[in-house]
Amino acid sequence: MTYHIPRIVHWAQNGTVAHYQTDDARQLASPQLPAFINLSNYLYTGTDRTLNLLQSLAYLLSGYLVYGLSRKLGNSRIVNILSSVIYFTSPIIFLEAFTTQVDVFSGLILLCFVTVIFDYYSENFMLGTGREAISKTVLLAVFVGFGYISKPSVCICMLVFIIALGISCLVKKESLKLMVIHILVALVTIIAVIVPE
Repeated sequence: MTYHIPRIVHWAQNGTVAHYQTDDARQLASPQLPAFINLSNYLYTGTDRTLNLLQSLAYLLSGYLVYGLSRKLGNSRIVNILSSVIYFTSPIIFLEAFTTQVDVFSGLILLCFVTVIFDYYSENFMLGTGREAISKTVLLAVFVGFGYISKPSVCICMLVFIIALGISCLVKKESLKLMVIHILVALVTIIAVIVPE
């Protein structure tokens, strides 16, 4: 309430997302992707009553992704449903889903990242320069960039998965040249996502 909503109101009032004078540096320095989304919501609706909509939608989509990840792990239908139920009934997640904070939204970005990176761990997936392999790397990098501009702490979890992926590639004896190509593609994509902020 001290920097999420005031920042949005200042932007709407000033007619720009440029920096403005404030005594709370968090209004200027905190990650801005969720604030941009909520600014659009605020401008379209003309009220701040729906600013928790981002979190609420992220909450619902995250529950769906938890179900999908459980399915990808090969669990039974009942375990998949139970995974979603546990997610939906976790007190902190449930309470956070109806606020103007950004934690559930950044968690959604992390779940999207995990959903995509999970395919890399399958035994038959190999790096390549084909369209599918490069597009998956670009998609992962987009999620890393979005994670950074929504809540940088999410990137710590992503880094753990990326290190594990690097180890997995080395175990599968992937070409070092291909690994470097994918790293460069990812870095360029991440920079392209982050720089406009």
